[in-house]
Amino acid sequence: LWHGTQFPGRVLGLHEMAAHGHRLEAAGRERVNGVDYHVLKLTYDDGFETYLYLNPYTGLIERQRDLRALHPDVDPGEKWIEDRSTDFRPVDGVMHPFAGSQVDLRTGAVLQTTHVLWVRTNTDPDPALFEFGRLRESPDPDMRDETRQ
Repeated sequence: LWHGTQFPGRVLGLHEMAAHGHRLEAAGRERVNGVDYHVLKLTYDDGFETYLYLNPYTGLIERQRDLRALHPDVDPGEKWIEDRSTDFRPVDGVMHPFAGSQVDLRTGAVLQTTHVLWVRTNTDPDPALFEFGRLRESPDPDMRDETRQ
């Protein structure tokens, strides 16, 4: 989970990696589905390695590849997983992916998909929102998820 908070574009930017003890290095180019991506190798301060695929036309990170377990508590087996980000939209001047999928690179099987409904920036959320089971009780109607079981 910690790696997810450090990933460029979620909390930190690429320009902040070194200040947090991580190392970025150029890893060449790779053509994927007709796009000649710039590839960056990101090594976290704990040694975990991931590869970021930057679109040469937009500069956006559209793909990330690493060897890991998708859900270690369910299946600890590691796979080469590609995280694909799509449907980029501007929010407060920053491009955010509103759709994504995680794919097993060996088999091509889609392991997980994500569809973002909204992005809010610089909010001051009520800490009670982070208590287990409290999300659907939020007084803010935009923060409720009535379909969550």
